[in-house]
Amino acid sequence: DGTLAWRTPTGELTAPLLAKDGWVIASSATKLFAIRGSDGTVVWSRDTGPQRQRPAISGDLLFVPLASGHVVAHDLTTGAVRWDAPLGGAPAEPLVVGDRLYVGATDKRFYSLDATGGEIDWGPWKVGAEIRGTAASDGEHVFFAALDNVVRAVDRVTGNQRWQRAVPFRPFEGPRVVGGTVVVAGLSTDVLQLNVSTGEDVGKIAFPEL
Repeated sequence: DGTLAWRTPTGELTAPLLAKDGWVIASSATKLFAIRGSDGTVVWSRDTGPQRQRPAISGDLLFVPLASGHVVAHDLTTGAVRWDAPLGGAPAEPLVVGDRLYVGATDKRFYSLDATGGEIDWGPWKVGAEIRGTAASDGEHVFFAALDNVVRAVDRVTGNQRWQRAVPFRPFEGPRVVGGTVVVAGLSTDVLQLNVSTGEDVGKIAFPEL
């Protein structure tokens, strides 16, 4: 009914909230909070480096991208650090599919990490510009977009490129998968739709200019 259910002080937040599987994860400039979604109880908190991007949850792990260029995996229930993986740049919001974590970074590289140990699985893929937002997957491919106005599809397991497609605008976030379509939005009133298997243009959604 819109009434206040609970309130938990965290200080100024520096990354978008993550709400999943009964948890609310809040990130401030130097602290990470794991909050019970049902009543707002802080289950644990940890001092961390600066955070600008939303973390990700998979199973009993919480994956936190730090502005210092690290991805840190915490035990979701206790906050204990499971692993700490240094990257070549500040990571974006990660995507977890199965036992792998996929993330772009400001060093213009796209990484695949072993979700259980943090080792680099393949790559990293070097592209011509900073990678934008979080990646997407249809279970077989992983799709990511960069500020060189190119969307790329790579094999989720091997990292081999399956296709790449130039788009007529600069993406302002990562792609999304809707059924058999990769949806790409950017600095345009058109939202582009690409075939997941081939990258071919299968239409667009046009919005009126404001």
